[in-house]
Amino acid sequence: MQYYRELMNDLRLKNIAPVYLFFGEEAYLREQAVRKFSQSLVPHEIAAFNIDVLDGEEASGDEVVSCVNTPPVMVERRLVIVQHTRFFSTPAKKKATEKDEDNLSARQAGEVENKKNILLNYLQKPLPSTCLIFNTDLSVDQRRNLFKAVKKNGRAIEFTSLKRQDLHKWLAQEAQRAGKKIPPAAVEVLLNRVGQNMFLLKSEVQKLVSFTGDKKIIEESDVQVLTVPLIEENIFKVVDAIGQRLILQALKGIRDLLVNRQPPPVILAMLARQFRLILQTRQLTSSGFSQTELSKQLNIHPYAASKIIKQSKNFNEQQTIAILERLLEIDLGTKTGKLDFYPAIETLLLELHTISQQH
Repeated sequence: MQYYRELMNDLRLKNIAPVYLFFGEEAYLREQAVRKFSQSLVPHEIAAFNIDVLDGEEASGDEVVSCVNTPPVMVERRLVIVQHTRFFSTPAKKKATEKDEDNLSARQAGEVENKKNILLNYLQKPLPSTCLIFNTDLSVDQRRNLFKAVKKNGRAIEFTSLKRQDLHKWLAQEAQRAGKKIPPAAVEVLLNRVGQNMFLLKSEVQKLVSFTGDKKIIEESDVQVLTVPLIEENIFKVVDAIGQRLILQALKGIRDLLVNRQPPPVILAMLARQFRLILQTRQLTSSGFSQTELSKQLNIHPYAASKIIKQSKNFNEQQTIAILERLLEIDLGTKTGKLDFYPAIETLLLELHTISQQH
C-alpha cells in the first residue's frame, strides 16, 4: 500500500504530475485515487467547468487532446479523466471475419494513425495547467510508446493487490472511522469469508457497523452471522475434520461445497493448497521458526499462522506428502475421465482417516 500512501502524500503537498496512468488489479484503490484527485484539485462549485470524464472505450486520441487543451476556469489546473482506457493495452488479435486497419482505405488508415500520434505528441509535452488521468482495468503493455511517454513525463502507477497484513490495517481503520473496533481474529474470519476484494470488504464492514448497533467491538460471531463463508473457510473446516478423525463431518463439508456449485477442480486445488501450507508449516517449525517468522515466510497473518500451526499437528511430514500425491492422482484421474470426483474423494478421505489414526 506504500504506492498509494505516496500518491496521496503528493496530492496533499500539491505535487501534481501533468499526466497519470492508473493500472493494476486493485480497482478499489484506483477508483479511490481518482475520487481524491477530483475532490482535491477542483472545488465542487466549479467542477462542471473544470472536470471532464471520457469513456476510454469510445474516445479517440484527438478527442482526449481536445479536452486537455481547454484552459482551466478560476482554478490552477483542470482535470481530465479517461476511464476504461485501451490506449496502453496490446490490441486483441482480430478474427478473420472482422475488418481491421488493413482493410481500410489509405486515407482512413492514415487518419487512425494521426489520432494516435496526436495523443503521443501531447504526452511527450503535457500541459501543466491540466491533470490528465488514464484509468484502466486492462493489462498494460509497457513497451508501447504511449506508456513510455507517460512514465517519462508523468507517473505510471501500478495498483497491486494489498497484502493480507495491509488489509488487516485498512479494515481496522475503516471500523475505527465508524467508531468501532474489529480485532484481528474477527478480521481474519471476514477475509476468509469474503475474500480480498476491497469493494466487497468495504460493503461488509458497513453492514457490520449497522448490524452491531451500539456495540463498540465487532466480534467473530458478528462476522459469522452476517457473512457467507467462501470456499477457503469451508476447505479449512474439511481439513480440520480430517485431522480430528471426523470423517463424516469432512464428507459433509465436501458435499456442501458441491451443493454450492464449487467445481471439483477448485475443491482439489484448495485442498492441495491447504496441505502444502501444512507441509511448509511442519518444515519451518521443525527448523525453529517462530509463529511471527512463519507468518512472514508464508505471507499470512499471524492469526492464520496460529491456526495452521495447530492444524499441522494432526499430520506429520510423510503423511502430508502422501496426501498431496493422492490429491494429484485424483486431479489427473478426474480430468482424464478415469475417476469420478465424489467416489474418489470419499475413498481419499477414508484413507486420510486411516492415516490420521496412525499418527
